[in-house]
Amino acid sequence: MAFQHLYFSAQTEYGSRLRSALGQVEDGLARLIQTRDAITFMIDGDGSSSTMFTEVTTRFAFADNATAQAAWNELNSYIAKETTDGTVDHVDAARKQLMNKLR
Repeated sequence: MAFQHLYFSAQTEYGSRLRSALGQVEDGLARLIQTRDAITFMIDGDGSSSTMFTEVTTRFAFADNATAQAAWNELNSYIAKETTDGTVDHVDAARKQLMNKLR
């Protein structure tokens, strides 16, 4: 499909709601990426072992390092599906899993 901008007015009640919702989606994904990147920076290594997550566990108050590692893996999985231009299956399932595990 060729690019086409769909104009609407944010000055109406419903246009304002749509504009706000679009902003929240954009901001939410950006914040998830920033959080994942912060966790990645705190990992003492490549993230392949839960022993590398001590700083993450402390700063986020996860129950243990394995839980911190699982949270990082969930974020990585969801972000990868949400930000690819390739064909991806089960994006909604990934979003629901992320929300159910970390909400």
